[in-house]
Amino acid sequence: MDTTITRPHDPSESSDAFDPTRLWLTRHDQSLLLATIRRASAQARALGHAIIASYTRSIPNADPVALYVAASRQGVADACYWQQPSADRSFVGVGAASVISGQGTGSLRAAAAGWRALLRDAVCAADASDVARLLGQPRCYGGFAFDPLSQRTSLWDGFPDALLIVPQVMVTFEGGNVGLTLNAQVSADDTPEDVAERLIASAMRLSAAVAQGADATPPEDAYDAPVVALEDQRPATEWMRLVAETTTAIRAGRYHKVVLARAVQATAQAPFAVGGALRRLRSDAPTATIFAILRGGRTFLGATPERLAQVTDGRLRTMALAGTAPRGATPDEDTRLGAELTQSAKNRGEHAIVVSEIKRAIVPLCVEVTAPEAPTLNRLASLQHLMTPITGDLAPGVTTLDVVAALQPTPAVGGYPRRAALEAIRADEHLDRGWYAGPVGWLDAQGGGEFVVALRSALLDGAQAMLFAGCGVVADSDPQAEYAESRIKLQVMLRGLGIEEA
Repeated sequence: MDTTITRPHDPSESSDAFDPTRLWLTRHDQSLLLATIRRASAQARALGHAIIASYTRSIPNADPVALYVAASRQGVADACYWQQPSADRSFVGVGAASVISGQGTGSLRAAAAGWRALLRDAVCAADASDVARLLGQPRCYGGFAFDPLSQRTSLWDGFPDALLIVPQVMVTFEGGNVGLTLNAQVSADDTPEDVAERLIASAMRLSAAVAQGADATPPEDAYDAPVVALEDQRPATEWMRLVAETTTAIRAGRYHKVVLARAVQATAQAPFAVGGALRRLRSDAPTATIFAILRGGRTFLGATPERLAQVTDGRLRTMALAGTAPRGATPDEDTRLGAELTQSAKNRGEHAIVVSEIKRAIVPLCVEVTAPEAPTLNRLASLQHLMTPITGDLAPGVTTLDVVAALQPTPAVGGYPRRAALEAIRADEHLDRGWYAGPVGWLDAQGGGEFVVALRSALLDGAQAMLFAGCGVVADSDPQAEYAESRIKLQVMLRGLGIEEA
């Protein structure tokens, strides 16, 4: 990867800094961007294949939700919102400079190979500010299906088994720093000036929308359309009967645990307001990871508490999250429910399986793996879970997606043993999970990145939303209790969408 650091632009050099439509790219930046694209064009001609060109500079602060809403209102086909409020980390990606996609069981590893190939000859430049050095160079975002072998329907059109997108425009927020990265895939036949013009126009449109007040609540996000119907995709009695049949199979020794999901379709009188939902979710779930991935008019939206894999400088952080109880209405009740959860043989056993399997999966990838002996309570707005943090030092050459491939799906979202549990889900669940309970996240150019498990999520398509929730079924699971737990889990997204369940 070819990288250049240039001097930072001094706003006093011209009047550009005072033009609100030029807050992000001055003439100096545009010249540096064009020079970067020209270098990529020359390299594309020399190597005989397209090259990623990437330019980063620092920009003024903005509201990530406002940026995402402004992008979606401009009719883009692809966009991504990612935020961890408690960690002061977020990004918004707009447009697609390059798309890596695939279907089938080998699609995740193929996508990883495609990302490595894109980076190999990338031409990157940034101004010399600390912000650009911290946040510079291209990133991609994307996701993967829960189970590539499950039967697919039209519900998840546009969300293939594997998808990684290098956005045209990415704004990254981290630790009070804000960086703008512009990306283009440049071929030998492209005219550098035309490529630069398209990128500049995309960035300027987004910049202008923010400067002209898009950071205020847009009109369509100022209200929630009345929901006229909530419909279980599988009747409650039928789903609880499946839970009972599954416990019988577990007691007969077919498997130890199966995670069964259910879906509820919400229909409103007008399209759901994604911006309003994002604002509510980041307020209601500050310790979760909030995400929204727009693909061709549909949005996969969630607020998940579960990290699958975070890699920084070769250090892996993951977690076991299994065992659930509601929050209490009073501090005393909350303490009591938490104590009952930590002492529950059912929940402790379910949690222990997840810890053991995660450690088994990552030990071959790590030099050392550590985890505490006992879980702690991870308290969310309406639920509390048993949680065990697990860390490791990755072996040389191991990347984030290597870890994701080894872990997904964990027993927390699939079951144990994995193969038998997945076969049961395919045969009996009768639900197209798509990306629900699959990995969503991002990768950087240094082998790092972060993927979470897409829980507490919904797929939005205009005035319709499909909401998902799952429960781990073990030998002594009670069908009515599992159904009640799934309803509590659905409340996260129902409240996010402004829906009050009857």
